Amino acid sequence: MEERLFALRAAARKHHVDVDELAELRDRLASRLDMIEHADDRLKEAEGALKAAEADYGRAAKALTAKRKSAGDTLAGAVEAELAPLKMDKARFRVRVETDEDKPGASAGTRSPLKSPPIPARRSDRSTRSPRAASSRALRWR
Repeated sequence: MEERLFALRAAARKHHVDVDELAELRDRLASRLDMIEHADDRLKEAEGALKAAEADYGRAAKALTAKRKSAGDTLAGAVEAELAPLKMDKARFRVRVETDEDKPGASAGTRSPLKSPPIPARRSDRSTRSPRAASSRALRWR
């Protein structure tokens, strides 16, 4: 019996725990060993879950693209209806939805680029002057 008590105390000292905590330590170490020994099985399960999630994502992305195209057509019709009272009845408004099906993951899906011509900046005499000249002009007005 003493040998067993000494062995328990030696094991507790080795693992830096109390003798009462040895059973809990054994359970934790057994769990970690099981995870290591069955890592291949867990990896296969995770890969299967990933494939299923990617398939779900693809279906959801296609459904969302269809809804975006439908909403774009509705928007285009509404905008064109508003153009006639503005004497712009010959103008056409279109919404284009582009897909990035070759990009898997979060960057995939649809995008609707907004393209409009740039608005030219107006230059005045004040914008071409130096800031120092502008500040001295402001001081003269005081």
